Amino acid sequence: MELKIFNRELSLIGIIDSFSSLIWNRKYNSISEFQLNILFTEENNALLKIDNIIYKDNGEAGFITCKEIKIDDDGAEIIEVKGKFIIGYLERRIIWGCEEINSDVVRASHKLIKNNCIDCIEPRKIPNLIIEDTKEIYSPLIKQVSYENLFDTLSSIAQTNKLGLKVDFDIFNKKLIFKIYKGIDRSIDQKVIAPVIFSREFENIFSQNYIESSNYLKNVALVGGTGEGIERKLTTVGNENGLDRYEIFVDARDISDIRQIENNDGTISEETLADKEYNNLLITRGNEKLSEHYKIKYFDSVINTNSNMEYRKDYDLGDIITFFDKKWDITINTRITEICEVYNNEGLNLNITFGNNVPALIDIIKRR
Repeated sequence: MELKIFNRELSLIGIIDSFSSLIWNRKYNSISEFQLNILFTEENNALLKIDNIIYKDNGEAGFITCKEIKIDDDGAEIIEVKGKFIIGYLERRIIWGCEEINSDVVRASHKLIKNNCIDCIEPRKIPNLIIEDTKEIYSPLIKQVSYENLFDTLSSIAQTNKLGLKVDFDIFNKKLIFKIYKGIDRSIDQKVIAPVIFSREFENIFSQNYIESSNYLKNVALVGGTGEGIERKLTTVGNENGLDRYEIFVDARDISDIRQIENNDGTISEETLADKEYNNLLITRGNEKLSEHYKIKYFDSVINTNSNMEYRKDYDLGDIITFFDKKWDITINTRITEICEVYNNEGLNLNITFGNNVPALIDIIKRR
């Protein structure tokens, strides 16, 4: 495999065609990551600097955030670099001010990027970033957001609507292309294309681990907006009953019920949102928080790359497939949410996560 190395101005500065190992961890709607281990040489050391970009293939690339030079147990000098895919650039921006959205998830996401990375003051612009239009995806969105991390907001919107996010690197035109996409339904429940079934019985899985848990589940939210005491504006999202009901309170006091309007003479006036409009904003916040507190049901599997199905042709990140295990009495249609490509002397190994993984500690902290 050949890895092209670019500086952050997107100019090619070298090529690496030999390395000890590469972990290329692709994620559907969170920031993908990589780790490269390579023998120390002066050339490799010069190429692998913080913020330089590693381009693999298919538009996928990542920038280096961490570098370590060490001596292994055999006395060999090793360079280890870690980093994030290009979409991690969006993590460097916050939403600068208050954004009111009443459109759909695609146009809303595009607006947030344009206002904070492209059509903004020069110091805040992300060079060479453009947006790919996505017309085939539509889901309405009413939302108010201010001063939050840009990527966290985009990721929350994508997770709530089961969409994928990525930024491809066009190495010929030197452009970074933001894209919203939706995985293909390849489950046995659809009749349009040939289904994809992962199962030990079909010998396309080497090993598997299944987890099901309700420890993090919340499915009914009481959302509190502006006001104090009995005057506080409240709304409820979700309608489960009895022991199937897992409640959470969502503090949405930051959502204002006042809208600022710029008049023709340049002055600013204010108007109070209608109760229905403000309630819709609270409902959106409630749905976003509930999407973070899901019932965990996922497989973590090592895939046989020499089986009857070809990676990236028959299945890819974001696709919905069917997972079947007769002995464990499990048949579920689930999305491929993470694919970890591991390259070493033995070739390519694929570790695939199907469904909602156990949230990391940092993710739990962010929700509070």
